[in-house]
Amino acid sequence: MFFLAGLYYFLKNNGFSQETFLSGAVIFLIASLISIFIVISDILDKKQEHNKKLMHLVKETLHEINLPLATIDGNIKMILKNLDTKNSIRANRIISAAKRLKRLYDKLSYTIKKDIMPIEKKEFNLKNLIEELINSYIEIFGDRFNLDLKDLNLKTDKMGLEQAIENIITNALKYSDKKIDIKIKDNLLIIKDYGKGMDANELLKIYDRYYQGDKSYKGSGIGLSVVKEFCDNNKIEIKINSTPNIGTTVILDFNKIKI
Repeated sequence: MFFLAGLYYFLKNNGFSQETFLSGAVIFLIASLISIFIVISDILDKKQEHNKKLMHLVKETLHEINLPLATIDGNIKMILKNLDTKNSIRANRIISAAKRLKRLYDKLSYTIKKDIMPIEKKEFNLKNLIEELINSYIEIFGDRFNLDLKDLNLKTDKMGLEQAIENIITNALKYSDKKIDIKIKDNLLIIKDYGKGMDANELLKIYDRYYQGDKSYKGSGIGLSVVKEFCDNNKIEIKINSTPNIGTTVILDFNKIKI
């Protein structure tokens, strides 16, 4: 604005009319917009090229990580066939550790890819996914689960859903020392704990980023915020019921994405 005002007075003092000034101003604005468009286009092109190079590097790195994991898994299973009982136990521990590394690899791959490319929706069985998750938890926490699982086929972001469910189960284990009920019924996933629970005021805040009900537990407090965001973006309805000193129930409704 100050530039145009100065331009106006300069042109007026040098014999130019108001009409000439307006024409010049319009031409100046059009030229400015074209220049801005060229600069922005150049920046976006460079950013797109940078993303392509980054994606190539990510694919190469993830491929290099995946190869030794597959080699360990395949070879240890072959060795296992010829081992005695004592060494078979050790070999199975190696297999278990390799599986955990593979899960970490899958999470890393997903976290990187989701920020720079669309995530493909996959068809899978929710029961199988839950069973795989629970087996990994049992290895660390012991068998703290009551399972009642029925087959339910879904099509969605599988790894994203897995991380959302992990967040919910981790919260249940964190705030309860009793067994956790996990049920698939009527296109719903129901995860129920018998821990400290929450009152009505806490329930109003649970989806707030960085909210953490009990400060004595370590954590960033963003778990349920991330879960809610994922559910909203993937047509999954989430509902949480809780009562102090009785426990908390989290319900995920998959009616909109079931196959």
